[in-house]
Amino acid sequence: GTIYSVSGVIDSLLPATSGGTMMMHGHIDPGNDSVFDLGTTAHRWGAVHAVSGVFDNGRINQGLAEYQLASGSGVFQQTYVDVEWDTTIIEDTDYFSRSAGIITINQAGIYRVNYAINIDSLGTGRSIAEFRLWLNGSSSVPGGVTYVYSRTTADGEGSVAKSLLVSLSQGDTLVAQAQRRDGSTHDYSFLPDCNMNLEFIR
Repeated sequence: GTIYSVSGVIDSLLPATSGGTMMMHGHIDPGNDSVFDLGTTAHRWGAVHAVSGVFDNGRINQGLAEYQLASGSGVFQQTYVDVEWDTTIIEDTDYFSRSAGIITINQAGIYRVNYAINIDSLGTGRSIAEFRLWLNGSSSVPGGVTYVYSRTTADGEGSVAKSLLVSLSQGDTLVAQAQRRDGSTHDYSFLPDCNMNLEFIR
């Protein structure tokens, strides 16, 4: 349908699924011209129905997810292991679902993917830890690899963070993974407050 005014509060005629037209009064949702904020709910083209989400100045927070490893549990050595998120902060289930560390994409599109992982070296020697985003259980996401260097047990804490845009298909899976890449043969442990967040862009 045609929007006749998109400035501030608007009145627009939208095609109804059952024929005819219907009048809507509200704010257009920035970034999504098929959703209107009516103050207490939102409506899409044609069908009038509530859309779950959090309203913020006329915008509904759709296509967002954030997961945390709040406990900081788990160790890794010289083989990749999954970061098994134990807490869901927010999850739009139209776009995402999670089982332990595996995040499934429910709608195709371009996504911004961010992860931050905190670790501690449990050995006395120098070593390097490596992190990646693992796609569909078979390949590393280009640009998704990071590293951290640990000198000794006393100076073993480290953090990595990554942000990138990824084109994903419906049914794709993403997993953040960690391994000790080089150096002394000892364990690393995950520290609390690791997180991964995803945002649907378009």
